[in-house]
Amino acid sequence: DINDFKLINDTQGHRQGDEILQRVANSLKISSRTDDFCFRYGGDEFCIIMPNCVKQEASDTWAKRLHETLAQQTDNPKLSIGYAQTGPDDYITTEQLLQIADEEMYRAKKLAKEVVKPQPHQTR
Repeated sequence: DINDFKLINDTQGHRQGDEILQRVANSLKISSRTDDFCFRYGGDEFCIIMPNCVKQEASDTWAKRLHETLAQQTDNPKLSIGYAQTGPDDYITTEQLLQIADEEMYRAKKLAKEVVKPQPHQTR
């Protein structure tokens, strides 16, 4: 989720908002592995699916790369990132996984942080 995106659209115009969406999408692509799937989920929200990413450190490394990529940009947008992980022995639906990630993203916003690690009990 892009922080204050509505404010950007309202004060700087939709063209500036579109440019920010494109920059974030490009940063997601640069920060991701070749087998990851990145897409705009809706509005100012993006989703990344990282197959075979079962270690917490891999998700942390990805988030760090994303922030480093964005930090190199002028007027870099701030993101609230929440994520959820599941392992091969976990049974969880796509909807449940997205709900957990969404809750974590809102927790990141509430804590005024850009990334929140998933709570251990929420990864299953």
